[in-house]
Amino acid sequence: MDALALAAGLLTFLLCGDLLLRLLGASESRHAAGRVGLALLLGPGAIAFALFVLSLCGAPLCPAAMRGLAALVWAGWAARACASRRKMRPDVPASGGRRLDLAFAALLVLFLLPVLIGAAFALVVPPFKDSLVTWSLKALIIFQDGSVRSPDLVAENRFLFHPNYPLLVPLAQVFLFGLRGEALEHAAKIVLPLAHLGIGLALFSFLRARMSARRALALAALLSATPHFYRTDDLYTFAGSTPSGYADPMLAALCGAACLATLEWLAGRRLADLLLAAVFLGLAVFTKNEGAALAVCVAVAAAGALFLDRLRGRALPRARDVALGLFAFALVALPWAAHRATLPARDENYPERARLEVFDQHVWRVPTLAAAAVEESVSWRRHGLLWPLLLCALVLRRRRLLRRESVFLLGVIAGMAAIYFAMFVVTPLRTVELVRTAAPRVFFHLAAAVVLLAGCLLSGDEKNAAGGTPPVSPADASA
Repeated sequence: MDALALAAGLLTFLLCGDLLLRLLGASESRHAAGRVGLALLLGPGAIAFALFVLSLCGAPLCPAAMRGLAALVWAGWAARACASRRKMRPDVPASGGRRLDLAFAALLVLFLLPVLIGAAFALVVPPFKDSLVTWSLKALIIFQDGSVRSPDLVAENRFLFHPNYPLLVPLAQVFLFGLRGEALEHAAKIVLPLAHLGIGLALFSFLRARMSARRALALAALLSATPHFYRTDDLYTFAGSTPSGYADPMLAALCGAACLATLEWLAGRRLADLLLAAVFLGLAVFTKNEGAALAVCVAVAAAGALFLDRLRGRALPRARDVALGLFAFALVALPWAAHRATLPARDENYPERARLEVFDQHVWRVPTLAAAAVEESVSWRRHGLLWPLLLCALVLRRRRLLRRESVFLLGVIAGMAAIYFAMFVVTPLRTVELVRTAAPRVFFHLAAAVVLLAGCLLSGDEKNAAGGTPPVSPADASA
């Protein structure tokens, strides 16, 4: 019965994500792999957001509500699929007609194996104590009390860390609890391998439009093999990983998806891509507090890329489209922001500590943190070969650094790194604890953006596959 409930929940996540892609008009021009990948990222977030809004409106989050929501998703998807079939257009070929050769098959195994390992560990390994009191207990409390306003979520006598942390992952787990009718314990962590698989498929589809399928799959497999997605150890203390039960894999995937959708909008100026990027950024805010920093960095980096386009003679996007994108982001992000303002900040309250005098008191940390960052970037046991790959791409293809996509992704990565570094300087946590547990997760959040940037730099001047991302503009090609 547990397996059946999990299967029904995972399929509902997929159908919900696909339904949203269809409603946004963001599915027609994508390969099948890209549609599935984005749907796997959208579905859990959309259902968690729906449960959150329902609870704020006073609806009880009981099993009947979960099953009713699942029935609505299935009915909506069936109706939309039938309507789309009537005006069906030929699907975009995912592999350009190539046969599945041995090299491609081997890369496919390398891509899928870490996902399967992470899923297996998620099903059988109990949450690590820190993630238990930060994420998993919230899911249990919300399920038992039927509300995100449960007093137990903020009670000072509860062993519960970070009462103001976002609720996307806990609420997605609550949905699985509801379909079963009782808590599924650590098996609900299966939500996190969905993010692992989803961002890998989305990345492959995006890069496939710029290079051969084999090279695109190799880069997707490199991202998939990032140890944070699947690794554990004897004590299950690999902080930030899927088996440990942290929300970091979901944030890393949403970061990559938001960057990917923004790149497609910058290239083609399609409103659907902008709305998709806005929704992903809103869901990132609803996943971890760091999502707000991501939204700021993506917006600033996109503005920089648009300014570069304007200097090269390309028109700016329509103000109406930008306004709709901002509205979509606010629609997803503001309900949580308003609720968060009512919650106590008992642990690290960074807005309160973002003062010059606090920075002066902790400026001695800067050399230590800088050295730790360099050491972390070459730690293959935690991040694989992602950062050395990026360094090689930056050196070998430095002439492409002024391309639109390079400017944007460099802006996102540099902006996030700067914000994280400043947070580490002023945080009340001990420096040793920062370097041991927080620094690895910070690098992991940027994993998909790093592979995207390396892929854009290393891609040749090959023509894009039919229906994929629009080709690079002549101004970019000359950069």
